[in-house]
Amino acid sequence: MPTNSLDLIGGPAGYRNFRFCTRLLGISLVTVFAGAAMAAQVTLSNLVPTYNGTPKSATVTTVPAGLTYTVIYAGSPTPPTNVGSYAVVATVVDAVETGSASGTLVIKKADQAITLGTLSAKTFGDEPFTVSATANSGLPITKWESTDPGVATISPSGLVTLVGAGQTSIIASNTGDTNYNAAWIARPLNVARSLAPLPSGAQSVPYNGSAQGLDANTLPSGQASEITYRNTNVAEVVPTPQVVFQNGPDTLDLSYLSTGLQAVSYWGLAKYANLGGTARKLDSCDVTLVSWARYDHSHPTYDYVSWADAHPNLVVPPTPGISVPGNSGGFYHPVTLAFYTYENDGVIENYRLITAQTVQAFIPWRPAKLANGTAYPHDGYAFRVPFAFPDGVILPQQVWVAVSFNTNTHGTAPVGVPGPYDALNIARASGQQTGSTLLPSVLLYKDWRWQSSTGSSGPMLRLRAVPTNSTIAAPVNAGNYEIKTKAAGFGTDGSSTSTLMITKAPLQVTLSNLSQVRDGAPKPITVSTTPVGISTSVSYAGSSVAPSAVGYYPVNATSTNPNYEGQAAGTLQIGDNFGSWQTASFTGTGLPADQTTDTADPDSDGLSNFLEYAFNSNPLSGDQPSPTGFEPNGGALDFTYRRNLNALDLEYSLQETTNLADPASWASVTPLSETTTLSDDGSTLVIRASVAKPTGSPSYFLRLKAQR
Repeated sequence: MPTNSLDLIGGPAGYRNFRFCTRLLGISLVTVFAGAAMAAQVTLSNLVPTYNGTPKSATVTTVPAGLTYTVIYAGSPTPPTNVGSYAVVATVVDAVETGSASGTLVIKKADQAITLGTLSAKTFGDEPFTVSATANSGLPITKWESTDPGVATISPSGLVTLVGAGQTSIIASNTGDTNYNAAWIARPLNVARSLAPLPSGAQSVPYNGSAQGLDANTLPSGQASEITYRNTNVAEVVPTPQVVFQNGPDTLDLSYLSTGLQAVSYWGLAKYANLGGTARKLDSCDVTLVSWARYDHSHPTYDYVSWADAHPNLVVPPTPGISVPGNSGGFYHPVTLAFYTYENDGVIENYRLITAQTVQAFIPWRPAKLANGTAYPHDGYAFRVPFAFPDGVILPQQVWVAVSFNTNTHGTAPVGVPGPYDALNIARASGQQTGSTLLPSVLLYKDWRWQSSTGSSGPMLRLRAVPTNSTIAAPVNAGNYEIKTKAAGFGTDGSSTSTLMITKAPLQVTLSNLSQVRDGAPKPITVSTTPVGISTSVSYAGSSVAPSAVGYYPVNATSTNPNYEGQAAGTLQIGDNFGSWQTASFTGTGLPADQTTDTADPDSDGLSNFLEYAFNSNPLSGDQPSPTGFEPNGGALDFTYRRNLNALDLEYSLQETTNLADPASWASVTPLSETTTLSDDGSTLVIRASVAKPTGSPSYFLRLKAQR
């Protein structure tokens, strides 16, 4: 049986349409009565997308849901792709629904990533090399830079040329375009000093009073390799390490105020040390760090789990049941210690690398609380990292010591993975220092420039050095020297050795005052040198004491100056004049003064005191010395006489004449021959002179003349 019914088809609130349906015998007749149109709710979203090369459509939501709509983008139904702002209008298309919404679609520029591989360490003198980088945007690299063109330059095509030793960063960048933001990436480039060549074989140069170092022309241009000189003639001192700089306590406190290297503007913290004592060869250095990293990875600055997963070989878990520093486990992370010297030629200031070392330091976990449940002072846990330098370099008097370590965002070579090391700090020194007053500290910036500051914010260090005979200063004094060049830098170290001999300069030595009259006092000779003022030692017959007695003494003067060599030999004669002979002969005899004159004859032997003096005979003995006198010898006449070798004021000569009445006729005669015999006392010379007999003369006279 047919059924008639009236159904009201309900809908959401606000619907004003209804349908009257008649069902008759299973046949439905639908009659639609149209009332007033209802306004649909239209919402636009996803209006700020980021460019990725695909069209960006706004998201349209309608209420009621599922309505048909159209979207127009700046007058076009096609969604835009490129960066820009586009007016968007969404309109409902429905027989019984109306509605629309408008807005602005803003497509933002996309970030791009530039990939540049790690740059291997180089040595100054290496050939130029090319680097390349790519951007995931596909855009080309538009600019290459080197942060320190004094170390390396780079061409627009990426050709790197090394111009010096040191550290720089190579930066690749592009300016972006309408769809991509600008981007850059930096990679550190460490350039070690090349090994300075030394002259082959031993070099020998004479002493000249100036430093005798290597000629700078023998070293590669731009090099500052350390050159040391050691005198091999001097025994090396025993290398006992000495603390030459310390700006922290011997016993560590629990913690200290510290500085973290989280900022991207710098990568190291340095301290200026004025080294004390004479120790100069680097032995070791302890650096105090402060760890904030906790094994329970509850510290908010890092995700321990991902870091541990990425570096399982670096994790040292705590010892079960132990929760105190030192036994709480830890992790390993590289820490770098570098030594610099400050150079200023009045125009350019430069901090030159002396040497650097990187160690895998053990960083202990810091338990959440102290054993008594209280918090750590200054929050972190202090510990020391030791650095040993078994082949240490010679340090200058003043040195900068810098501590740095890499994190995921900063340092000389960022490690790229967040980890506990981001909770690692450098302990700041405070208080009195050993080996230095309170000196400036510095921050070592990313572009390798230094920013000085005063105060005690430098790292806490304990620096040891050992005494050494080696010096940085070129030698001046004569000797044999071992020369060593040491090329210090990040990653490479080398040395070469040669020898240098500075020979002694020749010294001209002149002896004078070799004949002196005795007076009871020592009679040193006079020594002069060219150059003047050079010290000498004098020996008198093997003794260093000048003699005073009459006699002959072999004398030798030798240079004692280590830089000169030279000597002279001679004979010192200490003798008499008539006055000294009188004093020696008559003092204490009681003779009256008239018996001691030169013409007196106190012993009545026919010889005056003067002749006694001339013949070296005793004026008080009464005997004439022999042999003396004349004796025919064939066609010649021999005349024998004695000469007092100690008489410094006498001259002896043989004279002849044929006219005794004419005093002016006496003339010197040259003997045909002459023989001499030294008397036993060593101070009298017996002379036998043979002269020719005169011919054609009825008389001939010969005499010995001794005169003062």
